[in-house]
Amino acid sequence: MAIISMSAIALVICVQLKGDGTSFQAAIVLFIAGIAASSASLAPVILKSKIFTRWQTQAMTLGLGCGVGVSAICTLLLLDLQLSSL
Repeated sequence: MAIISMSAIALVICVQLKGDGTSFQAAIVLFIAGIAASSASLAPVILKSKIFTRWQTQAMTLGLGCGVGVSAICTLLLLDLQLSSL
């Protein structure tokens, strides 16, 4: 979960540094920041929890990981479109 959170934070930084501030950029940054906050807040809970079973932990990790992956693809496409429009 911590790796997912750090990857999402790196995506936010990359978009802010390389992007030119078009309308979709703010939406993508907000979505990625939400995933980063969710995974960062769940990391300590999952590590020390006896409430969650293994399949629940795997489902949360898979869901948040796929969300970051899809966000990374959207980010790369957004930055490519911004670069090609120059």
